[in-house]
Amino acid sequence: MFLNWKNLEDIVDVWTSNAVTANNDKINDCFEYTIEGNFAGCTRIEVFNRWGLKVYDSEDTNECFRGINEYNLKPLSAGTYFYNLYVNDYVRNGFITLVEE
Repeated sequence: MFLNWKNLEDIVDVWTSNAVTANNDKINDCFEYTIEGNFAGCTRIEVFNRWGLKVYDSEDTNECFRGINEYNLKPLSAGTYFYNLYVNDYVRNGFITLVEE
């Protein structure tokens, strides 16, 4: 499928702070994003720690990164994490800061 748009931001909305305080107070508890239109089926997010090890990977746009290592289900340390958000062949990336409270 060939997608033709000028900006990935035209269809992707990362609508939460990039600081995550996974303390269950319902304020910045997770890193979420929304996808416009019919692109949810071709979307994937990956989160990596500072050593480049993947700690989270999901194709479910209803899920969000909560500061838990998806592979051993343990809480991650406070720090900066890198994310790649794929929509088909387009990539948006950035940083997430996990804050301990």
